[in-house]
Amino acid sequence: MNQATTPLTRSVSRPATVVDAVQAAIEVAAAATQLHADLESVAALRKAQGRPSFEEETADDKAYFRELVAEGWPLDLEVVAWALSD
Repeated sequence: MNQATTPLTRSVSRPATVVDAVQAAIEVAAAATQLHADLESVAALRKAQGRPSFEEETADDKAYFRELVAEGWPLDLEVVAWALSD
């Protein structure tokens, strides 16, 4: 299998150079930009269809997990951070 090597897929045995690090940062920034654009498109589509936003749709779930956090349930830290956000 001949796969193109990028800073994100190269062997870890070769030390990263500044050029590799910059290239990886550019790739991550491009992926983040594309993800943001995709999320905006999905949000616009949901709105056009008269559906609630993702945040509105998950509000009940977030409230439930906030109650669990307040009661002291041991939850994954990422769940706690999500529940307490906003």
